[in-house]
Amino acid sequence: MPRRSKRSHQNTLDSSNSWKPDKAEDCDDGDTANFIGDDSGEYSLEEEEPPRKRAKRSHKSKYVGTGSSAKNRKGKIPEQFRGVRGRTGLLEKLAKDVPLDIFCYLDPGDLLRLARTTRDLRGILMSKTSEIVWRTAREGVDELPPLPDDLNEPQFAHLLYESYCHGCGHKPCDTIYWLLRTRCCKSCTRAIFIDHGSSDLMVKVPPELMYGPEVLPSEVVKRTIYSSIVENRALMTSLVRRHRYDSYRPDMVDKYAAEFNALKTEDERNAWISRQAEVLKAMKEHKYLCQQWFQARIAGRGEELVNVRDQRKIAILERLEKIGWREEAELSESYARDVFSNHKLVRQPKKLTNHGWKSIETELVQWLAEQKNKRLGEQRSAAIHKRIAMLFKEIKATRSLGNQLPYEDAVFTNEALRELIWETPAEDELSSELLRSKLSEHLPDIVERWSSAVQESLVEIIQKSRPNATIVDLQLATTVFECTGVAHEYFLMHYPQVLYHKCCLKYCFQSADIRFGYLKWSSENLILSSTGCHMATAIVQGCSLDPATATVQDLWDVNPLIECKSCERQADGRLFMRWPSAIGDSQHRSRGHSVVINNFGDETPHILACEPLDNLVCGSFPPRHLDAVISANANVVPFPLSIDDLRLHCYRDPTNMRDWSSPFRYRGLPLEPSTPVA
Repeated sequence: MPRRSKRSHQNTLDSSNSWKPDKAEDCDDGDTANFIGDDSGEYSLEEEEPPRKRAKRSHKSKYVGTGSSAKNRKGKIPEQFRGVRGRTGLLEKLAKDVPLDIFCYLDPGDLLRLARTTRDLRGILMSKTSEIVWRTAREGVDELPPLPDDLNEPQFAHLLYESYCHGCGHKPCDTIYWLLRTRCCKSCTRAIFIDHGSSDLMVKVPPELMYGPEVLPSEVVKRTIYSSIVENRALMTSLVRRHRYDSYRPDMVDKYAAEFNALKTEDERNAWISRQAEVLKAMKEHKYLCQQWFQARIAGRGEELVNVRDQRKIAILERLEKIGWREEAELSESYARDVFSNHKLVRQPKKLTNHGWKSIETELVQWLAEQKNKRLGEQRSAAIHKRIAMLFKEIKATRSLGNQLPYEDAVFTNEALRELIWETPAEDELSSELLRSKLSEHLPDIVERWSSAVQESLVEIIQKSRPNATIVDLQLATTVFECTGVAHEYFLMHYPQVLYHKCCLKYCFQSADIRFGYLKWSSENLILSSTGCHMATAIVQGCSLDPATATVQDLWDVNPLIECKSCERQADGRLFMRWPSAIGDSQHRSRGHSVVINNFGDETPHILACEPLDNLVCGSFPPRHLDAVISANANVVPFPLSIDDLRLHCYRDPTNMRDWSSPFRYRGLPLEPSTPVA
């Protein structure tokens, strides 16, 4: 920085005809009082003369070169720049009124920022003679409320435009307490303000100001209070209380209390209270105007930022088009979250310059390349999911009653189908005819291999209790499997129902790059149920069938009527059921319960009349068609279709785990003969 005399610095602040701004230096920005003026109406400028700096002398080199000297290497100074000292030297020739006239076209916020650039500008803008500049700048802002009586121009501009908290300095802070002339964030309200009813306020304020007409400026502050016993605030939300407090600024309270206490007579104090009440009323009216202007300014600023961001995005797209990445960027815009527009390099509210583009080009292109790979992967994954859905739709279309279908793991082991699904390019569509032809060629072999593997694993479970068991034992009515899974513990079932039980199905992923899960059948949660097999043997023997050869279908053909004598209640009557309930319910298959099987004599028709229709057809029957069945139940309207005929139209779906054989009660005379479970 060139040396300047004290006289030169003083001339800058005098009302001369020259404009001599000093070189920009950092100014103290921590305290508002340093630049907002004093109570006299003149804006103070308390700055010390900067210390003199010694000129830096260059030392001659020990070695003398053959080239020209450093002085000769410097270019010849143009005529118009000779005698000019410093970057702003040309401005010294301007008349002082010219910059001041220019400053009038700024808004008050710009004047504040300009006053912090150099000490000379600070001294000029904070002088009393510059008040017209501030007033003209304020009046040039649309719909801005007038200057309040208790603030000067820089103070009012500071409250309106400086968006930091006056307590902690955090930015941005858009919470303004207009009556208290303070910006404050939530965390600083307790430190800056004092609440109504607090001991500090009671000590400072005379009772006449607290309980008389409203005089003290106050604002409602919302604050969250946590109970002292709450340790985890995120979990104990029920103990959180939210309060609204009338808060005051301590220095305002001290000022009002001092003015009131300085008055000696009661008449003077009453007159002062009346005047201050009117002042507070005017302050509240001014507060409403400021709130309206501030909300409109925030909304306008939001629209301005949106426009700047849109212009920046358009400029980025134009530059991406030159390097071949615009199409990918526009594809990223089509996503639900519009990841391109929300990218940190695109969403900035700054105009794009050539220097700015060079600084973001590499990172943005790298991100677009990653987005492209991600998009292509998602397209491939979606195409594979679609093909898999079409494949299993065609597989289910080939299913017939009683025909077992393999799960996804068995289908994907076939190399031909796997190559068709995974290796076909994502942009190529697979037709249903092509899938159908491939299935007709490979599905029979897939089903045979899968069924053989499943049956072998089930036979191994049976052989743990019956060493001589074979595949034929799977069809026996006395072969009852039990689930040991947590979700369906002690659930009993026959073959092929075990093939569709949820605890036997595992969810696996085909590959790491494609998020596709598939079901795989496993027998690790199955055992042979000892109590279930024992009850099934008793029922088969009660139906005069051979336990070694009787199948599940044989038991369905007989469909015996069973009564549990141990569950009879005098108030509710006797409990009857079909064989699935007798085997499936744990309390009936326990060794302490005794059952009666198909031994009810002449009372049988009366018992059957109480049986639900679902039991008769072994399935859920639509209530709208109850009149289509002939039944001994008087509540059913007769129709020329017998139960046996109706069963021809129904079948038992092994994929359904529900036991359609519901127990029912019959109120009648108890029967004497009983066959206890051995």
